[in-house]
Amino acid sequence: MSTLKVENLQKLNGSQFPLVGQVVTDTSMAVTSTTSSFPTFVDTGLSVDITLSSTSSKVLICVTEAVGSSANDFIATRLYRNSTAIGNYHQYTPRSATSADLIQHGSFHYLDSPSSISTLNYSVKFCNGTSSNACYHGGRSGASSFCMISVMEVLA
Repeated sequence: MSTLKVENLQKLNGSQFPLVGQVVTDTSMAVTSTTSSFPTFVDTGLSVDITLSSTSSKVLICVTEAVGSSANDFIATRLYRNSTAIGNYHQYTPRSATSADLIQHGSFHYLDSPSSISTLNYSVKFCNGTSSNACYHGGRSGASSFCMISVMEVLA
């Protein structure tokens, strides 16, 4: 078995090779319900805090989630940094007019450039599409499913 020890990795042009500085993850099997309609997003419970080591660091956020609805409506989820929405919302349509309470799974990634060394909070929020019927994050009423947010500091 060999051991490779280096003090620095560089690209051919002499710039620093990007590395992952830290990874923070939150997972949940809890089902959260709301009747909040778009565009009023509410907390899912998925949330992580990270303090970056440099203002030049980037943050790669990976979210895996499950949503469900008891109505023929779409569900929207959105990523937040502290209290600010970042990126676009993600739309799911887990139910058709001929089925009931289906769960739809999805994932998305977002690369953030926060330019900060303060503690940052990344969270996922959700809402119902157009009606006031109940919708669920983490599965559906009576059936939970795995959800996760992973946040990685990418050293620049």
